[in-house]
Amino acid sequence: MTEKPPLWADISLTLWVISVGVFFFGGYFFPAQIGVYTQAGAALYALMVLVSVGTLAWKFLFRK
Repeated sequence: MTEKPPLWADISLTLWVISVGVFFFGGYFFPAQIGVYTQAGAALYALMVLVSVGTLAWKFLFRK
């Protein structure tokens, strides 16, 4: 019995992977272009970490 995850979970995971990939590996290929967005990328990464931790905490605290 497999249950498909909700669409928002798929979209958030996709956003997570793309942003980490661009800001982690982008500096190797396009250092000047990615360097301009480092501060915004760090803020986005921190926001995504906070949302992930909050979601995990919510699931843990309100599990059945």
